[in-house]
Amino acid sequence: MKYLFYLLVSLLLIASACNDSIVVGSDLLGPETVDVEIISDIEIPARTILGDSFETFIKVDADNHPRMSFLFGAINDDTFGSTEARTYFAPGLEEDFPSFEGSTLDSVVLVLPLAPRAGYGDPDEIHDLELTMLDERMDAEERTDFYSNLELTSSGTPLHQVSTRINYEDSLRINLYLTDSIVTVGPQLRMRLDNQFWLDLRSALPDEDVLESELLDTFPGFEISSVNAQNSMVGINLGYEDDASPANILFHYNQGDTLKRIFLLPLGKYRHTFITKDYSSSALEADLDATDTECLYLESQGGTNLALDFSNISQVDDLILNHANLTLTVKPFDEERFPAIATIAAGYINEDSILIQADRVDRPAVLEETFPLGVQTWSYDLDLTRYIGALRNGTIDNTELIIFPLLEADRASRSLIFNNSTDPDQSIKLNLVLTKP
Repeated sequence: MKYLFYLLVSLLLIASACNDSIVVGSDLLGPETVDVEIISDIEIPARTILGDSFETFIKVDADNHPRMSFLFGAINDDTFGSTEARTYFAPGLEEDFPSFEGSTLDSVVLVLPLAPRAGYGDPDEIHDLELTMLDERMDAEERTDFYSNLELTSSGTPLHQVSTRINYEDSLRINLYLTDSIVTVGPQLRMRLDNQFWLDLRSALPDEDVLESELLDTFPGFEISSVNAQNSMVGINLGYEDDASPANILFHYNQGDTLKRIFLLPLGKYRHTFITKDYSSSALEADLDATDTECLYLESQGGTNLALDFSNISQVDDLILNHANLTLTVKPFDEERFPAIATIAAGYINEDSILIQADRVDRPAVLEETFPLGVQTWSYDLDLTRYIGALRNGTIDNTELIIFPLLEADRASRSLIFNNSTDPDQSIKLNLVLTKP
């Protein structure tokens, strides 16, 4: 019974404590309580602005540029306008190119593994694929890096044409040339190339010890495109590291009557995507740079960003900032075909014209799904405590914050974000937790 008595007394004390004001440092400040104020009605004017071209590849000796996924195709709609992409890639020569003298070339097959994460748009669209030869070398001496607005040229009869639906889930069963056995491989594009074209090309090269520069002088590389795409982008894997690539040209040939051999020519040592955008007659074009719009337009691949004005933060200069976060609510979208941008970040331009990230690098703002009052809602939350604090103490004087997609260069995603919504819970909201000094 004594144990039960003490237990009941303890529970009563806990319950009483839960109803009391929180006392901070009571032994120093006496009976004063902390006066916390939460403010979320500061107006933040916002507008959609044009982005800039982005880096797709850097020419480095180690061939270790981290980007692997590259796109081709097009997305067209009345909201964001149109985006079109073409990808270029060149071979590397990591072993001696056989002369095929005294051999029989059975087949030449180009293999491009698909990149499921990069694919975007209508999965049922039929793509008319064209593979053509570049007119110029990608590794030109004056070219050290590649940006998305760099267009290369290709010409001549396409080396391969095919109409196909792209499926990122279906594996393929192929016959291994050397062992004549059937194996299952991951989703990929396989294109049969003309034997005679490559025999002629090889005969134009030295008989032995072909240099990579000699190969690229004769064959600079490929352009791949979808000539009829309307609402689908295809993602392919062109990663190239340690003298190897998942994308290759396979030369199957016979030496004598029975000896089968394969020569593998890796692709993607140089790789780049050229992207064009056209906002003509779109809703985005009509709302560009305007602050009185219902929605804002955030687009990956160097498309559009958001510019937010935090000048009104001076309204709370008499309070101490504890925490600040910005909530952006996304308009409903097609989760299966046209998912919204997965992760965003915020930054400001400093006095040296450099973009400095303003939100927490260790806590990126990811697209989150919630169900307030049972209604599906998608939103981003950015922790801006450091940035708002620096604005208020004068460390930073640029009150314009840029919101941009993070790590989305290899995907054609876009997000419509509520700006001045009729529902106050959907409009841009800066949430501040403050205390009186």
